[in-house]
Order: sequence, then C-alpha cells, then structure tokens
Amino acid sequence: MNIGQEIEECPYCSAIHTLKYETMATVWRWDLELPSSWQFPQWESVRLFPIQVNQPVLSCNQCGKLIKVIPSFIQQGTTLTLSALIFVAFAYEFSNLTWRDLPQKFCAEDNRIAHSTLYKAVHGLGRLIHSDLEFRKLCQQYLPTIRTIPRWPISDWPPPKSIYTHTVIKEKGVRFLIRSLWPYHHNLSAVFDRFVISLEHVFVNSNKAIPSLYKKDRRRENTALNSA
Repeated sequence: MNIGQEIEECPYCSAIHTLKYETMATVWRWDLELPSSWQFPQWESVRLFPIQVNQPVLSCNQCGKLIKVIPSFIQQGTTLTLSALIFVAFAYEFSNLTWRDLPQKFCAEDNRIAHSTLYKAVHGLGRLIHSDLEFRKLCQQYLPTIRTIPRWPISDWPPPKSIYTHTVIKEKGVRFLIRSLWPYHHNLSAVFDRFVISLEHVFVNSNKAIPSLYKKDRRRENTALNSA
C-alpha cells in the first residue's frame, strides 16, 4: 500500500511524508450503470445498484491522527455516488417520472433504494447550490458554461415540478447545475462522464457535503480526505 506516500501532507498537523497505511474501511453506496448506447428516455436500461467502496485509513506518525481517504465519486451526506445522484436529478427534472417511479425503473425488484433517499439527495444538492455562492462560482468555473451550448436557450426546456416555496428554491438549484445536460439529452452518454468528473473537482476543491434536509442527531464521522 503506497497511498500514504501519494498524499504528502497531514491535514491535521501539516507534517510532510508522515502518513502510513493502517487499514481499509468499506462502505456501501448506490452506483449508476448507464449504457454507452443509451438513448433518452430508455429508463428501463439504466440501473442503480449497491456497490462496496474501499476507503484507505491512514495514520500520521507525527500527530497520531487517523485520516480516511474518500474517493472523489463519493459525497458526504448521501449514499448515492455522484454519477448516480446527477442522473437521478436529470431523470426527475427532464421526464414525467415521480420520485416513486425512479426506484421502480432503475432498481432490481428485490433490491430497491427508497424513493425518499433519492428525494433527499437531489433536494440536498439543490439546497447546497442555492445557498452557497462559493459553490455556485466553482460550478461556473469548472462545468460547461451556457455560452458553449449550441442553440441555447432550448425552447422545449421541461418546466419545474415543485409547487411549494421550500422545494421550489431547491429545484432551482438543481436545475442551475444540470441545465447544460438538457441540450445533449438525446446523446447524454457523450457528455455525462465529463460533466460528473468536472463536478467531482468542484466538490474536492470546495470540501462541501450534501446538506441534510431535516434536523437529525449530530453524529461525528472520521475526518476524511477527498481524493480526486
């Protein structure tokens, strides 16, 4: 294991070359399988499925702290990988599918994610974008801009679905993020991976997490170091 050598600086004490591998932690996340030949709206060919993700745990020889290295496709605050989260947001915003429809379309019958999990993840993302100016600026910096999209604005842009104030603002945040995907929805696989990778850089550089929609017990997690 050389992950400790690849990460030069301890995030706690800033010591250089003091990290060493200790163990491997694992978590379960819901990931996306999107066929390269996927055509809008072939929802039945998309799959959401659970995967086990390894997270190396390092220790610092200088300060003794433990650091969990989290892959950039995993975001704090949701059990969805970033690609799964963005596609769920895309499917909900750009179709007539309801939250309850999405698990039935995307998951195996004997292993379905709760529709409330999808709702909370997408609306949590929308809350982050709506409320965090720094994050929005990073999105504008790293993600494809509207100016590069041919034939913008698109006349058949699907209307928002939210009707209540507290959900309208979250949906606006989500639509701000994924608006550049709509012009390519008939050839989504050509741009989707690049979009997600760019968004991974936004999360890594901002060190942001998907916020919770509801008050809950404050459980402390191990300090994590995102790796791009």
